[in-house]
Amino acid sequence: MIIDHVAIWTANIERLKDYYSKYFSGVANEKYSNSENQFESYFLSFQSGSRQEIMSMKSIPENLNDRVGNQHLGIIHLAFGVSCTKK
Repeated sequence: MIIDHVAIWTANIERLKDYYSKYFSGVANEKYSNSENQFESYFLSFQSGSRQEIMSMKSIPENLNDRVGNQHLGIIHLAFGVSCTKK
């Protein structure tokens, strides 16, 4: 099993993308935008093969102290991948 990516909500997607690109050599894909939901995201790929998704949406609050029922800024999920090899 591998970690496919870590997702983070942010209030400033461009600033966070630039940070991970500059300090961790992350390579960003083209920004995905959904104007209806006011949602934007980038996937950044790193030399190790890991990826990070950074996401922004105007309706996501800074913090509601409720990680089960509400989204908020910060790390929001981990995605795992499974590699199957035939022997």
